[in-house]
Amino acid sequence: MERVVVVIPHFFDRQGASTARHDSGRADSAAKRAAALSYVIYKLHELFNFPYLLAQHSLQNVIEYTSVNQTQLDVYVVTNGDNHLLDQLTCASQLYNHVPADGDPRWLGLAAHKVIALTQGRYDWYCYLEDDIAVEDPLFFHKLRYAYDLLDAQVGADTLLQPMRVESLWDAAGARSLTEPRKLFPDWESGAPNFDGPLVHFDVLGREWTLEPARHPHAGCFFLDQSRAAQFVASKYCGEFVEMWVTPPDTTATWSIMQTFRLYKPAIDSLAFLEVRHLRPAMIDKLRPIEDGVENGVYTWRKRRKPPES
Repeated sequence: MERVVVVIPHFFDRQGASTARHDSGRADSAAKRAAALSYVIYKLHELFNFPYLLAQHSLQNVIEYTSVNQTQLDVYVVTNGDNHLLDQLTCASQLYNHVPADGDPRWLGLAAHKVIALTQGRYDWYCYLEDDIAVEDPLFFHKLRYAYDLLDAQVGADTLLQPMRVESLWDAAGARSLTEPRKLFPDWESGAPNFDGPLVHFDVLGREWTLEPARHPHAGCFFLDQSRAAQFVASKYCGEFVEMWVTPPDTTATWSIMQTFRLYKPAIDSLAFLEVRHLRPAMIDKLRPIEDGVENGVYTWRKRRKPPES
């Protein structure tokens, strides 16, 4: 049975600064923030820690079944002072370990890095999740292991596979230009990859899948096997401020691994191979169609869209 540690930095400004980025201080977002973190923790345990229950109608009973997906799971939630919502979570407190941290709360992700460093050698998987990123695929770690074996053999052990983060209108709130069920991949492309690497093709379930150098590095999470965890902990980006990329949370979730590894993601024909769900969408409920003829059917999330760079 594999051992998995998941480290989640979690911050909520109880002073309620309405201008806080990503709703980290808005009083009206507290319930949604708490619900998202509760779901993230509960789902991890449901999928990977506790036996499944199987209904036997012939005997009118329910039995426990230990799935091949079951792991030994530890979840750590890293907080700063009283700036958190742990007292509002709907999941049992026994499902996670609370790790208080000092320092600048904007850089709470660096404290989460240090938990990964301190637990070296104890786990098979070391996972970093933002507090609204849910893993919902029971085969998630099997897919990762399969992909890492391919990447190690064909590209090198300094590669890291990032899942595709998805947003759904089901989770969105507010006025919507889209009314039908839609799914958005907000981190599909942001220009050319930052390195040249080969495409990795493989056949599973009767079709070909493709992994490619990431066109956009962000996923709000990362997943390290033992060898990659050792590489990350040995880097200058684990637990230390070096430089900032976009925001402090983006830096600790993405820039740190982007500077340590060559990042891969599922290609456009393979998006469903590895996904995580963004429970508090930031983009999909802002989408509006661009109605200027040539670009009809294309959407934007910007109020004022900048022209493409030539």
